[in-house]
Amino acid sequence: MSSSQRADPLRGISPITDDRVEDAQGSQRVAMYRQGLVVVWIQGTVRAGPNTNQIADRLSHLVGGSPRDVHVFMDLAGFRQYDSDVRVRYTNALVNHPQLKRIVVFADSRIVRMGASVASMVLPQLRLVERPTFERELEELINS
Repeated sequence: MSSSQRADPLRGISPITDDRVEDAQGSQRVAMYRQGLVVVWIQGTVRAGPNTNQIADRLSHLVGGSPRDVHVFMDLAGFRQYDSDVRVRYTNALVNHPQLKRIVVFADSRIVRMGASVASMVLPQLRLVERPTFERELEELINS
């Protein structure tokens, strides 16, 4: 099955929480689908500021407030450009949470992939993967 024909692993599943912000250039979203499963989407061009702070704070709260292991999936397809402060803000949102077991990142932009590689130096749970692996691991967690 080609990537364009693949089913969205989250299709038909309603999130428990769903926070979104957007402006003319980009959008950011974080949702918890069940205790321990958090998904982040970022698209377009994102600048540091109130929108990034809001979503990063929510991400930190969802991970830090979980009584069980947390798995974060970051779908960064279409995320093209950002201030380095955005990477720092999201990285800081995820550090020092012992319940954070893995961060699975898909990004199709070279600059965003490089930023994720930098973040992985302080987030050893972070792995950059290709789309099929991202979707497979997300589906396996949903079905576990």
